[in-house]
Amino acid sequence: MGNNWTNQINEEYGYEGGENPDYAQEKTLSYIIGRNGVAGCDFNFAAPGNSTQQNLDLGAIILAQCKVTKVQIKCLETFAGGTVTDFKLSSDIVSAGVALVPLTTDKTLNVVITSGVIPVTINWTLPNHIWLGGIPTGDFWSNMTGGKWQITITYKYYSK
Repeated sequence: MGNNWTNQINEEYGYEGGENPDYAQEKTLSYIIGRNGVAGCDFNFAAPGNSTQQNLDLGAIILAQCKVTKVQIKCLETFAGGTVTDFKLSSDIVSAGVALVPLTTDKTLNVVITSGVIPVTINWTLPNHIWLGGIPTGDFWSNMTGGKWQITITYKYYSK
């Protein structure tokens, strides 16, 4: 019996049993995250009377047989209220992790933070969660009145 189409492509381009980036579909997901009470968001941080890091689970949005290639977080509304001196965000596939985007200041309108080299930590066989962590410095979450970000995740889908 002859080779199927995938085997023919893999043999032609030298991808015998491996990943063929030329035939992986690129997908992009984008979500809006806001401070508690900010309208028009997919997710919102809570407003407790502390400055403890909060970690939002965006769900199992990275399908099996996918690899994250880029994560970008853009500030859409300046973090406001109280006496905040800094606001940092991070992203990973685990709660409070920093493998995708290290903990970086992102509190001013139009500031963009982007992942560097994405480590190979994603379980290839199962869907993976994406987490976004946020932490204010200088004041409590409950004293904040604004803040909105867009997180964009780009990944390669290798199942086809």
